[in-house]
Amino acid sequence: MNAVVSLSVNVADSDGVVPASNPQTFSSIAFTNGNLQRYGRVAFRNAVGSELLNLPLPMHAEYFFDTTSGFIQNSSDTCTTGVTLALANYGGNLSAGETCLLDTGSPGVSGLGCAVAAPLGQRFQMPPTTLTGGGDFIAILKAPGAGNNGTVTVTTTVPTWLRYDWNTSNVGLESPSGVATFGIFQGESKRIFQIEK
Repeated sequence: MNAVVSLSVNVADSDGVVPASNPQTFSSIAFTNGNLQRYGRVAFRNAVGSELLNLPLPMHAEYFFDTTSGFIQNSSDTCTTGVTLALANYGGNLSAGETCLLDTGSPGVSGLGCAVAAPLGQRFQMPPTTLTGGGDFIAILKAPGAGNNGTVTVTTTVPTWLRYDWNTSNVGLESPSGVATFGIFQGESKRIFQIEK
């Protein structure tokens, strides 16, 4: 939506004299980078994958496009900061310390970074990057390894203006969170070979 801003000022000097037309109105106020305004949020979705592979977490900046499309990824967002992440509620055979976020090292930009820095294209990005279409934080959990199948809740804290009513049973807006699940689907036991494309 385009912002429409006008300014009205009542003008009077110290002895109460006012102009013939009061208030004075100023319209067509220019914006530095245009007048487009968007209603946005940071979205985070659940993810499932093998405990032997790094697990990408869908974490994006989004904005409300229209009533048909709803929220879409904000490919223009290259400025959102102030996002923090935490891991909690481990389940199954997954325990604290068995996974971390691919980042610049520990703690990294995310606060959950692995001890060793990840390759450049796999590191957590804040603000979101335009490398993968824009609005993408590139959140990837490190594979916990064989025998460490289970779940972990990934919670985020985002700036108040990017929160959303994710839990409609509670009043108010929340930061997004989701569950990362490693290795719960074993597949067909008689399988000889499988490949993903």
